[in-house]
Amino acid sequence: MQFSRPGSYAEEVAVLRSNVIDLHGTTLSWEELAALPESYLTVWGAVGRSLGLAKGQTLLVRGATAALGLAATAYAKSLGAKVVATTRSERNFQRLREVGADVAIVDRGRVEEDVRRALPEGVDAALEVVGAATLRDTIKVLKPFGAVAVVGLLGGPPVLESLNLMQDLPSATRLNFFPSGMLGTAALPLTDAPLRAIAEGISAGRIPSLRVRTFDFGDVRQAHALMESDRALGKLVVQLWRQNGLRTARFDKWRVRGATLFRPPCARLSRRVKCAPQEWISAEGSRRTTRRRENPVRRRFEPSGRDEWDDARPGAAREYPIDDQPSP
Repeated sequence: MQFSRPGSYAEEVAVLRSNVIDLHGTTLSWEELAALPESYLTVWGAVGRSLGLAKGQTLLVRGATAALGLAATAYAKSLGAKVVATTRSERNFQRLREVGADVAIVDRGRVEEDVRRALPEGVDAALEVVGAATLRDTIKVLKPFGAVAVVGLLGGPPVLESLNLMQDLPSATRLNFFPSGMLGTAALPLTDAPLRAIAEGISAGRIPSLRVRTFDFGDVRQAHALMESDRALGKLVVQLWRQNGLRTARFDKWRVRGATLFRPPCARLSRRVKCAPQEWISAEGSRRTTRRRENPVRRRFEPSGRDEWDDARPGAAREYPIDDQPSP
């Protein structure tokens, strides 16, 4: 799953062949497909393999409005399980029901009484997305021989102080932590991953889509701000390419002597990172010229996709050849 290979915003990355899943024939868009692997494969490993959830069983999802919690709710429902989902606000109940929650509960720190009110015998399994902060309370709702898998750290470090195995753990229950780094390893190869079935389910409408918004690369800061606000209630996708094949996500269009030119936006990942203020790509895709203002730009995004530092003097101009035809 690329944990040892950086490249979240790269145009191209090299991946292990064993981690490539064939989705040939799918009708889903690239943006929709981009929202699937991390959340759904983690849920498959935690809920499907670690907890072994089966049709007719009950699952508690603690922290269900996180993207991972929403995926767990939708995936468990597709398996035929009954899902109890928690959230910190009643305003999120509708979203939880849209993805398949049978019971929605407001989480004020303790949910045992509310879960027992809906399911007096407790639940067969629980997915802990919040983490150690609520784990003791989550464990209390398990049936005998039930299990809980911790997958999130939203509530802080994964540390439990003074865990009493006899008093804190119900009789004959199991507790484990599932790291998504296991995906694609020898212990959990992706050859058995149900990603194709999930994609087909979303395409057919049997599984709800988790994608709530798609951003152009020039708006990546807005995407991160929304993600960190905890108001997204789903997956956010940042697109690096447009279907017209040009090399950036959004363009300002200009006419110069009859030729159509496109100016890429300045994609600011932080206040200290800027792209060149005057970059042009011709419609014919033959050459690009970069001209600098009096204050030189310290970083530029090359056509090859590599980030390189530039110490060009103020006002210097350079030309970079690119393909005769824009890349698809």
